[in-house]
Amino acid sequence: MAANTRTYGNTINTSATQSPTGARLQINSDLFNGILSKRMFGSGYNGKIWCLSPNQVPFLTLLNQFKRITAPIDFRWLEDRPSWLTDTTDTLGSTSFTSFNAPPTTSDTVGTEFATSAGVLFSTNTAETNAAQKGQIWMVADADDINNYFLFYLKSYSSGWTIRLLTKPTFTPASGDPLTLTSIAYAEGSDFARYSYEGFEWKWGSTQNFKNSLFLSDESEQANDIVYNDPAWQKARCLEVLKKAIDRGVTDGTGRYSVTTDDPWGAPPTTNIVDSDGYPVRFTISLDQAIRRAAAVTGCDSRVKEIQGSSSTYITDVVKTAETIFRYVEGDVYGICGVGFLTWMNTLAMASPNLFNLNSSMTEFGLNIQTLVTPHGNIHVAVNKGMSGDTSRSNRCYVFDMNAVELVVSREIYEKDLPTTRSGVLTQWEGRYGLKVMTPEKHFLIQVK
Repeated sequence: MAANTRTYGNTINTSATQSPTGARLQINSDLFNGILSKRMFGSGYNGKIWCLSPNQVPFLTLLNQFKRITAPIDFRWLEDRPSWLTDTTDTLGSTSFTSFNAPPTTSDTVGTEFATSAGVLFSTNTAETNAAQKGQIWMVADADDINNYFLFYLKSYSSGWTIRLLTKPTFTPASGDPLTLTSIAYAEGSDFARYSYEGFEWKWGSTQNFKNSLFLSDESEQANDIVYNDPAWQKARCLEVLKKAIDRGVTDGTGRYSVTTDDPWGAPPTTNIVDSDGYPVRFTISLDQAIRRAAAVTGCDSRVKEIQGSSSTYITDVVKTAETIFRYVEGDVYGICGVGFLTWMNTLAMASPNLFNLNSSMTEFGLNIQTLVTPHGNIHVAVNKGMSGDTSRSNRCYVFDMNAVELVVSREIYEKDLPTTRSGVLTQWEGRYGLKVMTPEKHFLIQVK
């Protein structure tokens, strides 16, 4: 066959005079060998199709490689809530002992009782509602001298706490002195009570409809055949747009609703949100929604951190942020970021090489991944250039524990022809995908300002 002669088939011949672009085309064309019918987007071929351009949909690529499950439209799972996720007030700082009518002093003896007026004994209101309870024994330590401490017993709580000294104070407590929960002493014959425990909770999720279509007339199909050697190339480009919609939907989409509107992991409502034709509309939870709602739903600390990118304290802020990121995580985490965050991350590593090390880019699953090594753990970051549309998204990084997210598939992408009065074929691709986010405390959002 003469040089540069094109053949109509499943492969593309190239010659020595063909451009590098043509050579790449030949390699990628292997994905389409034997895939010329509607089957090309069926379940048997999705594994190939998903891998066409992984860097354009990095979050989706990682989820496809690591965690992928099949589930109904609405699904639920039993989630383990270990005690270390909820025992967040074991040690905390006192807001002010002046909230007592008469605060303890070094002249007070064992057995002396003190009552707060209406003030808060602990650093957060959630401490009194979630952790502090009658019968607990707490230790107060002197923030200026750790050798000074005393113990007290939580006797009761009405509008304020009543405590009883168990040891004679060796210092006069002040605001900021740390409080540590040591144990619980129940009275004889008292009512039933319990300590913190390992618990399980039901969580809910949903998948969402994603669609895209392409109209090919006889003339346009012939033109595609000349340019691309096969209309399948044009269909593949259409599918890439659909993949980007799925990637954005599960990364930072609108998010799932529930009976309790503030809880995206709550049971679905009995009455669906419907469109203008009365058909139900379901949404998947997004990683963004899970991170932003984690603190409100689970009672953990905020999982969103804004960092001043050029302030004099931003190095310290990043160290503290890294500590918070890995507080609930075992092992490394992954990150999906915009181009602005990637630039800032490189600046950070150069500004403080003794604290942060940025490993050179590596290729994993077709993604260019850089690893930010922090004192608390490694963050493997893949850039999503699609997040560069505005400054806010460009300077954002979603950090997630791969062991606590899964891509949920209730229907693989499939192809079907739609009726049309025009001379040609209207083809649509449709799939149902969603995100399952477990223990949302393990995920984090960093926003560089």
